[in-house]
Amino acid sequence: TQTFDPTNQLLTIRKTDLGSKQDVIDAIQSTGADCAMWCATGFSDSPDQSIWTKLSAIFGFATNSQGSIDAVGLPALGEALK
Repeated sequence: TQTFDPTNQLLTIRKTDLGSKQDVIDAIQSTGADCAMWCATGFSDSPDQSIWTKLSAIFGFATNSQGSIDAVGLPALGEALK
């Protein structure tokens, strides 16, 4: 199995607010990236979540004030990579 070496000069790791369309776009455009890996989801089965959070996720309410990171960040990523 191959893994990515985080010290590789071709790899940039950047903290990004995936719930912010503008932050996702800025992350791509500021680095000149021509690809990205999406390793996140707005829907989690973390054991420390409350029952309300788990039920909300099932019914599609796992959102921040702008929407879920999947609904906001993924389209922004596609837009930034056009």
